[in-house]
Amino acid sequence: MSVSAPGSLDAELKYLSDVAQREAELKRLNEEIDMELNLSGEDKEDKEDSLGKKAVLGKKLYPKAATGAAVLGEVTNKYGRGSSDRVVGKQAKVERPVVVEEEQVVGEGESEVVMASIPVASLDMSDASSPSLVGRSAQNNNVPLYSPSTEAPTESSASPSQLNSPNPEIGSAAQLRFQKARIKSLTVQLQEQISLKGIAEKSLSGLQKKFKAQSEDSKRMHKNIADLTSSNAKLKGEVERSGKDAEAYKREVSSLKKELNQERKEKQQGEKEHRAREIRLARALEECDKFKKTLQDATDETKGMGTDYRKDKEKLKSQVRALERQRGELLTAFKKQCKLIEVLKRQKVHTEAAKLLEFTEEEFVKVLDWGN
Repeated sequence: MSVSAPGSLDAELKYLSDVAQREAELKRLNEEIDMELNLSGEDKEDKEDSLGKKAVLGKKLYPKAATGAAVLGEVTNKYGRGSSDRVVGKQAKVERPVVVEEEQVVGEGESEVVMASIPVASLDMSDASSPSLVGRSAQNNNVPLYSPSTEAPTESSASPSQLNSPNPEIGSAAQLRFQKARIKSLTVQLQEQISLKGIAEKSLSGLQKKFKAQSEDSKRMHKNIADLTSSNAKLKGEVERSGKDAEAYKREVSSLKKELNQERKEKQQGEKEHRAREIRLARALEECDKFKKTLQDATDETKGMGTDYRKDKEKLKSQVRALERQRGELLTAFKKQCKLIEVLKRQKVHTEAAKLLEFTEEEFVKVLDWGN
């Protein structure tokens, strides 16, 4: 199972689902190992023998598996529980292709362990190839070899009870050698089972450590998920605010574009008016030049007429002085007449007052006379 490093929220969720699957697998393997190791007696030894075979066979069939627990899980998933590798105390026959496959792939050092873990009672002694396979393990442990043509009983004719009882057809010396070889083989199997048990316990402790580490990783991942969820909510809020700001900016940009277009139109209109003013100014300058030329011509003409102009000017000045003198005389006469008019008005007022006073005196005299 390959677990990728978390890079985003989807990767985090995928990583957590993979971690959960790994935890479930480790829990299942721990339960299976506990069930295997909690057995007692011959069943426990049979189970340990089965675990050893599964481990060795699994390394060959699943070379990519990293741990023994993964090997056991894959072998169990492939062959199922209670497979036919429990052969102690039974007359099960091991298939030769599987044994040869183990011997070729695993190698000499490990083939001895595999073959030594197979009980003697499970071998088909009637076959000529079986003693050779058993013989490789027996020779390494200084166990004498026997062929089916001499004194070894066959699986079809020998049962577990017959292996422990003397056979009248075989000599006592041969039976003694056979029993010694069987004892040595069983001793080797016992040592191997003990070593396999130690290996299983070590793998169990390693799996427990891995399970603890995976639990801590799971807790850390849950915490990371909570943090990512909160950060995701914050990011969503920021995205919404950014969207609102973007809408406001868009509206502002549209208004600025309208203002820019209006200013461009006004600028174009101003440029047109400026060009028109320049044209009118050029025309006015041309007319001014014409007027300057005309004035220069008139000035030249007046220079030629200077003497006549002076004479006329003197005449006009004398006439002006005479008119001014007449005007002064007229003003003096007018002022005198005004004064005379004022005097006459006063005289008129005095005469009217005298007449009125005379009348009042007469009336007063009459009143006085009437009173007397």
